Amino acid sequence: MADLNPYDQVSVHSIVVATLVSGILDGTYKSIEDAQIAFERSRQILSKRRSNFNSELAANDDFEPSR
Repeated sequence: MADLNPYDQVSVHSIVVATLVSGILDGTYKSIEDAQIAFERSRQILSKRRSNFNSELAANDDFEPSR
């Protein structure tokens, strides 16, 4: 299975955190607990998408991992 670039993972995490902080500040989330719940849900969704993406890459014979 192909691994994603660690910088990609950090970038995605940073975007999710920034979105949640913005949601707290603009009132989308009523509390930090609500934001944490949303964060965990988004992490699960992103993890599932990443797993599906890696499965597709592994199935592709032409794929060569970047280094």
